[in-house]
Order: sequence, then structure tokens, then C-alpha cells
Amino acid sequence: MAERNNATWENGNRQMLELFYVRHTSLALDSRIFVIAFKAMGGGGGQDRFKPRRRHRRRRPQAPWHARGCGLPARPRRRGVQPGGGCSGFQSDDEGESISAFNASYSGLTGLYWLWRNVDADVKGLVYYRRLLGSPDPASRRAEDPFDRVATGEELRSLVEESGVILANRRSYYIEIVCGRCSHTFDGAPFDVCRAVLSDMCSECVSTRDRLMRARPAHIYNMFAMRADLFDASCAWLFPVLEELVGCVGSSGMTSFEAR
Repeated sequence: MAERNNATWENGNRQMLELFYVRHTSLALDSRIFVIAFKAMGGGGGQDRFKPRRRHRRRRPQAPWHARGCGLPARPRRRGVQPGGGCSGFQSDDEGESISAFNASYSGLTGLYWLWRNVDADVKGLVYYRRLLGSPDPASRRAEDPFDRVATGEELRSLVEESGVILANRRSYYIEIVCGRCSHTFDGAPFDVCRAVLSDMCSECVSTRDRLMRARPAHIYNMFAMRADLFDASCAWLFPVLEELVGCVGSSGMTSFEAR
């Protein structure tokens, strides 16, 4: 517990702990955290250092990870985009119709906006430099090279034609619900403002939002591939809501992480 309390976003330790939790989430892991937390509350001083245990069970590689600067899988019809602009070797999202200047508040969603307004394709999607959608082919999932486990353009197109939308697998929080998880990571007040904005702009969506926030499983990765008409309709709904939300919340007094 002390290790998590002392970790910061600035030195990268907090991200590593959060990512370890996301990639290894299980009832056993949450039970360990639960016990350590109660030991700290009972007078242990919170000094028990949480040492992640390696799990040897084979996992379906839905989202192979790689570090920034290590490249992208050589796949046709994929394009590396740098949200916020200013990165050589990738398509910058400050060209064409863009909201790249608002990257400090919108984060990677400025790249999503650029894709919506500037790219003509029948299937559109989003993955990140550290995680990618895995192939549905069992043989590909057993490949030694992580990039060989990534879904091909043909596989994604086939899945989208069948379902309209594909997402990364859902993750479950065994101890807390989605709302609690968000409030522990961020200031919870903007989530309440977001609900109020939805009530004004899209009241029929509020019940869906509430069900999600009370649930334990969620699609926590902002990753998907989607039929273009559904993608365009989703963005046409999303960005006016975000614009109103940013106007209501503002970023005065926030750290760069909180503003995003």
C-alpha cells in the first residue's frame, strides 16, 4: 500500500501499478489488496510493499503491448497518428479539420476527431501505441512475435461486417464498481457534472450511463473498430457533449493529468 501511495504520475510508477492491476485483474489479486489494506488500517502503517506475483496461466493476447518509439505492426490500412501534433514519423492530428489545440483537455480524443473529420473509410477504429486488438485466429494468438498476434485488416473488416462494432474484452472490478474506480483515480466531481450535461443534452442516455457506473465490468480500453456510419454518428453525438462538459468544468487549478 505504501508503494502505491508513494507512486506518482510524474515518475511513471503510478502508471506501472495501474497497468499491472488492469492486466492481471482477478479475484485472487483483489483479495491480496483487500488483506493488505486492512493490515494497514489495523496499525501496520501501510508499509507492506505490494510485490506483484507473476502469473503463469496463458492469457488470450487481446492487446499486445509495446513501448513508445518501438514502432507499429506492419499492417496495411493502418496509420500512426500523434494526438496534439508535433511528432515526426506519424500523421499529426493538427492538419485538416482539427481540434488538436485542445489536446490538453481532450487528450487522445483529438486524434479521434481528426479521424472522423478527415479520413474517408468504410471501417474506422482506434487503438493505442501500447495496446492493440488481437487476432481471433488461434494460431496467430500463439505466435512468438507479439505483432504477429495483432488482428489483420482483413480480420477486423470481417468482424465489423458481422457485428458492426468490435471492442477489446471487458474487464471486471471485483471489489468496487466502475464509479468507485473512477473516483479513486480522478476527482469525482466532473463525473457528476457529466451526468448533468447528459441530462440536458441527451436525457435518454442517463439511465445507460448510470447502469455502467454501477456495474463492475466495463470496456476500460478506448479501443474499437466500427462501421463508418456508426462511427460518424457516435462522434457527432460525443463531441458536442464533450464541448459542453469542458465548458462547464474548465481546467483552472488542475494538473495536466487531471485536465485530461
